[in-house]
Amino acid sequence: MFESVFIFISCKSVLEMSFQIVKACGSAYDVGVQIGKHFSELSHKIPDSIYKSKVVRKSLPKLTPVAILREYAKMLARKIRKKVRNHYPYIDEIIEGIAEGAGVKPILIYELNAFETISGGLRVKDLFAPFIQCTGVVTPRFVAKNYDFPDELENYQYIRIWRINGHNATFSLTHHFIPGTHAGINDKGIALVYTYVESSDAIVDNIPTSIILEALLQEVKSLNEAIEFIKEAPRATGANILISDGKRAVIIEESPTKINIREGEVLVASNHYVSEEMQDVNLPEDKTYPARDFRVRIIVSSRMRYNRMLQLVEDGVTLEKLMEAFKDHYSEPGENSICRHGPYWHTLSSIIFDLKEKVLYATKGNPCSNPYRKYEITFC
Repeated sequence: MFESVFIFISCKSVLEMSFQIVKACGSAYDVGVQIGKHFSELSHKIPDSIYKSKVVRKSLPKLTPVAILREYAKMLARKIRKKVRNHYPYIDEIIEGIAEGAGVKPILIYELNAFETISGGLRVKDLFAPFIQCTGVVTPRFVAKNYDFPDELENYQYIRIWRINGHNATFSLTHHFIPGTHAGINDKGIALVYTYVESSDAIVDNIPTSIILEALLQEVKSLNEAIEFIKEAPRATGANILISDGKRAVIIEESPTKINIREGEVLVASNHYVSEEMQDVNLPEDKTYPARDFRVRIIVSSRMRYNRMLQLVEDGVTLEKLMEAFKDHYSEPGENSICRHGPYWHTLSSIIFDLKEKVLYATKGNPCSNPYRKYEITFC
C-alpha cells in the first residue's frame, strides 16, 4: 500500500512552503521500493547537490578534486553497510528497496548517509567540517530544533510516515533517500530531535546517528528503553539527542565511547557537550571550522547559540515563545544566530513537536521569513 499526500492550497507560493507528505506501509523492502519509486527522478540530482554544494567547495582545499572526497565516502559506505546489516538488518532491506525503486545501487544510499559521519571524523589536514549544526529545546511537552544544513538541500526535505511490518510506526521530517531521521516520533509517543556534536573520539565507520535514531523509533516503547538503546548502539559520532515521552524530557549526550543523561523541565542543546562528564570528548577550545573565509571557533559558535537560547527560554516555554526563539537573530543574522543565514550554514527548517496536541509545527526554510505550518501527527 502506498499513498502520497500533498497539502492542497490554492496559492502556489504557499504550497511551495509546505512539506510533501509521503506514506508507505508493508515489509521493509516493499516500503523502500515505494519510497525509491516516488523520488526516482531525484536519484541522480541529490549526489550533485551535496558534492557541488557551497559547504563542500568551501571545505576542500583549493584545487582538491571532489572525486577524492567521493571515493572516501564510498569506502566508508561499504564499512557502514556491514554494521547496519549486523545490528539493524531491516534498515538494510529498506535501503535495498529504495535503491531498487530509484534505479540506483544500494551503496549510493549508504554513500549519502556516510556524509553524516564524514562531518565528524574526517580530519586529514582539517579537510572537512561538520555539515549539521542545529539548536534545540526539549520539555515534557515540546521537542524542537532549528535544522541547519547547506541551503542547497532545503528542497530535498519531506515528511515521511511509514510502518515496517513488525515494528512501530514512525512520523518523521527527513531527506529524500535517507532511511534515518533527524526529527521524528513513533506511535508509542516517543519524540526526538538531535543536534550534532563533533566529538574527539569519532569512529567514522560506525553507524550514522540518523539511522540509529530511526531504528530507535522503530523498536522502543518507552523513554527508558530509548536510553538503553542508545547505550548499546555502535555510534559513529557525537550528538545531543533531545527526547520526550510527553512526561519526561531528557538530553542524551552521546559520543562513540561515552554517554551522559541530562534531565529537566526545560533543556537546551547546540553543538557541544555541556555536562562535566563529557568535557574530555569535546573539541579543543581553539579548534576552528576549516572552511575558507569562515574561521570561527567551533565551540565558540555553539556556545553563542546555546547561551542565547537559554536566555530566551529562562522564563518558561510556550509554543509562541519557541516560535519566536527560533526566529532569533542576536546579535546579527548570520552563521552564529539561532535562525541562521550564511554561506556555510542555513536554517533549512524549524521543527516543533507538540506532544500534548499531537501535531508538528514546521517551517520550510528560515522561520524568520517562512510561516510555521501545522501538520497532524498520523500513522499508518
